[in-house]
Amino acid sequence: DKPPTISIRKGGSDVPFISKIIINVSDIFDKSAGRISIKDEGKLIVNIGSNGYGTVRSKGEYSTGKHRFRFKIEHTSTHKWNLIGIVSKTTPLQATAYNTLTSFGWIANNFVCLNGKLFANHNGYKSDVDKNDIIELLI
Repeated sequence: DKPPTISIRKGGSDVPFISKIIINVSDIFDKSAGRISIKDEGKLIVNIGSNGYGTVRSKGEYSTGKHRFRFKIEHTSTHKWNLIGIVSKTTPLQATAYNTLTSFGWIANNFVCLNGKLFANHNGYKSDVDKNDIIELLI
């Protein structure tokens, strides 16, 4: 028996899998609390030290429309305890913003944050966030 023939053709579009990133002035980070630092004119977030919590906020406020944010994990600890999410602008800026009632996000180690509470494996959520991953958040 002869194996089936498989044809591979390049598609007609040269659209890359990951599109170009365009940064608007309102999409940069400008406020922080806790063990975190904002660098590179608001485009880079750096954890200060190996332990402790930190929160950053963007310059923009988002209440309508669709917004896309991309994050590249350039370094992560062995615990991989990174949270990417949203919190209401009315919530005071604090290092532990993840545990406020207006906080929602996704965390490594298979956790999600809903209304400031952490849930493991929520609805089957699995996370394998690692160094050099690019995470996209659509709100």
